[in-house]
Amino acid sequence: DRLAHALADTAIGVAGCFALVLSGALDARVQAAIAAGGALLSAGVLGFLFVQRRGRVASVLGAGRLARRAFGAARGERVAAAAQDVDARLAAFHAERPRDFAAAVALHALGTSIGALQLGLFLAWLDVPVSAGTVLAVFAAATALDLFAFFVPARLGAMEGARMVAFGAVGGLDPARGLLFSLVLRVEQLACAALGLALYARALADLRRRAGGAIA
Repeated sequence: DRLAHALADTAIGVAGCFALVLSGALDARVQAAIAAGGALLSAGVLGFLFVQRRGRVASVLGAGRLARRAFGAARGERVAAAAQDVDARLAAFHAERPRDFAAAVALHALGTSIGALQLGLFLAWLDVPVSAGTVLAVFAAATALDLFAFFVPARLGAMEGARMVAFGAVGGLDPARGLLFSLVLRVEQLACAALGLALYARALADLRRRAGGAIA
C-alpha cells in the first residue's frame, strides 16, 4: 500500500516537474536540478517496485550477517525466515494480482488529487480568476517540491516555500497567496492531528478499562 501511494505521488510529482521546467520562470540551473531530482525520485521508486516484485525487499535486511549479529544466531534465523516469508507474499501478490495493485495506485492518485479541488476552492473564495489547467499545474508543482523536501521534519518552511514558488512560477499568481494557502493547510493538519490524538486517547482509555475489568 505504501508503494502504491509512493507511485501515485511520484506520477503527480513528475507532472509537476514538467510544469516547473516548462514555466520558463526559473533559472536554467534550477530547471536542470528539478529535472534531475524528478528523474532520481522516479528511478528510486521504480527501483523499489522492481525489487519488491522480485521478492527481495525484506530479505536484504533480514537475511544478512548484520541481522544475525544484531539479534543473535537463533533469533537471526527466525528474522531471516520471517523476511523470506514477507518477500514471498509480496512477490506472489504482484504476480497474481497486478490489476489490484494498479487500481490501488489509481485510487491513491485520485485521493491525492483532491488537493487540487481544495486549491481551486481556495482561489475561488478569494475571487482569483484562474483556469482549471492552471490549478492542476500549480498543485502538481507544489506536490513535486513537497516530494523533494521529504527529509525536512514536518516540512517546516518547505511546504510554505513550495506553494509560494508554485503560485508564482507556474500559476503567475501572487506568491503571498501561496503562503496563505500553506497556512490553511497547516490549520487543516493541526485539526486532523488533534482529532487523531483525541481518538487515540479514547481508544487507550477503553483498553485500560477492559484490562481493569478483566483483572477484576
